[in-house]
Amino acid sequence: MCRLLGYLGPQVPLGSLIAERPHSLVRQSYLPRELRSATVNADGWGAGFYVDGEREPCLYASTSPIWADANLPHLGRAIRSGCVVAAVRSATEPSSIAQANTQPFARGRLAFLHNGFIARFRQTVQRRLCASLSDATYAGIAGTSDSEHLFALIAERLGAREGAEAMRDAAARAVADVSAWAVEAGSEAHFSIVLADGESLVALRSSTGGDPPSLYVLHDRDTATPHVLVASEPLDGAAGWRPVAPNRTIVATLGDGLRDEPL
Repeated sequence: MCRLLGYLGPQVPLGSLIAERPHSLVRQSYLPRELRSATVNADGWGAGFYVDGEREPCLYASTSPIWADANLPHLGRAIRSGCVVAAVRSATEPSSIAQANTQPFARGRLAFLHNGFIARFRQTVQRRLCASLSDATYAGIAGTSDSEHLFALIAERLGAREGAEAMRDAAARAVADVSAWAVEAGSEAHFSIVLADGESLVALRSSTGGDPPSLYVLHDRDTATPHVLVASEPLDGAAGWRPVAPNRTIVATLGDGLRDEPL
């Protein structure tokens, strides 16, 4: 399992989200509060961010622990963005540690994060999922993780559509399909997902059984820089953080605030 975050709002330095908060991703990498089935998130980290004049996200990924990456202080100061996704990784399978398996993943305008897992993915769901993809979508899968395959299915369900509602619909349909396939195969699937396109942020939390991976949301409307943050664990002590309930989606769009809806 991993720790993740998504941000939508005025442009801020990358480091202010990833490294400078009291309970930042850096701290969550070695001292998480709600991590299950692991102790630390030391199997790499990555960030996706949107810059002026570019429709598609820029990506940075490293297989080093975030606390050991000498690039982080420089990236944190140099990069400013109004839409960011980032994660620190705890690999379900140690042999999967590779840059191609390090989130975020991106396709076109979309950037994607998944905290959770599909149990025995290769034996239970992978072949059926891949059979649902077009040749072009399948060819775009670079790694071996269940997360990237899930993202490919979301991209397939999205097609040429754009915008927050289309993103929400595609993510919900893909999660429903994978959940059904996992249950049919006697397996389980757990999801905490963040999806972004530079102007919108969609997050959801779901599971085939038990409590899904943790996810919190902060909608800060009262400061000089109103913004939305979603994260596996609150990044600071701000009073506005609240947990996202199971089987709910968060939809945020620049200028339109935030909606919390059933999955």
